[in-house]
Amino acid sequence: MNDEIANQLMSYRNRLSCLDRPDHLPIWQNQPPLAFTTKVGQARALTNELAAMAGRQSALIKGNAKDKRREEAELEEAAYRMARAVVTCATDLGNLALAGRYDQTLTAWRKLRDEALIQRARLLEQEAGELATGADAALAADYGITPASVAALKKEADDYQSVVNLPQGAIDDRVVLTRNLPIKSREVATKFDELADLILQFKLVPGGAPFVELYFQSDQILDRGHGPRPKAPDGENGPTDPSGPSGPSAPPAPTPDTPPAG
Repeated sequence: MNDEIANQLMSYRNRLSCLDRPDHLPIWQNQPPLAFTTKVGQARALTNELAAMAGRQSALIKGNAKDKRREEAELEEAAYRMARAVVTCATDLGNLALAGRYDQTLTAWRKLRDEALIQRARLLEQEAGELATGADAALAADYGITPASVAALKKEADDYQSVVNLPQGAIDDRVVLTRNLPIKSREVATKFDELADLILQFKLVPGGAPFVELYFQSDQILDRGHGPRPKAPDGENGPTDPSGPSGPSAPPAPTPDTPPAG
């Protein structure tokens, strides 16, 4: 979650917490203007939606590297083990073409990456399966090529494929969230602007003026970004005059080398 969105969410939650104080609820909840109560509910729901989107968007898109390395190693070992059995069996059957396709070292299997390893293992799974169920199935079984061993190879390939494909799906999800997050952020900001417009009417009810003042003060947070703030009424929460409450700065006091103004 970037600082700007985090700052916005903190600001929105602070304002909602101010509204939810037990001494504040009787002032505004289900009190005229009733549109304020409705819009508070909408603002709360939108804030939760923004938080959920931001949390998903900021999740690390890397998959589980440890799981991937483990599944890759398991598939390489299983494929190499099956391949050596196929090479020996095919050679004894006189099928030198089949033997030649898989006559490679474990290092060669380990050089294959991601989809290339999966495709190679799938081809081996298919051809070993044909041996395990074909006319020479009884002979193949003597070499350890059985429906059960082929199924074990398939499982390793399935497991590895699942961890290879997961990160791309997460990346695609993040692209969509990144595109939609600013839209949702503007929607939430607009809703809180509406609350800022309507809350001014509560200054006219008993206890309302301090409540309204605290509501606008609740937006004062550590600025980790530059998110929108609620619109304050004229004269409230405005910029502080650097010259102080007494108006424009007075001329400097005269010094011994400076004659008095006059």
